[in-house]
Amino acid sequence: MTQPQTPLSIPDCAPATLTLPDPLTLESINRLEAAIGSLLRTFRKDLRGNAADDPGCIEVDSWSIHLH
Repeated sequence: MTQPQTPLSIPDCAPATLTLPDPLTLESINRLEAAIGSLLRTFRKDLRGNAADDPGCIEVDSWSIHLH
């Protein structure tokens, strides 16, 4: 069985494609959401570089950890 893919349209950027787990369940969606959030936080931290030590950035990152 092939894994379903979902195209994502991102304004002013190249499109992205998300490969979904098979079978797609509520639990796998929760795990996917957590994994994507963690990955995006890592990208954000890497792109900020030294700015990640800024107290404001640290506070915003602490809020985003708990968002779903």
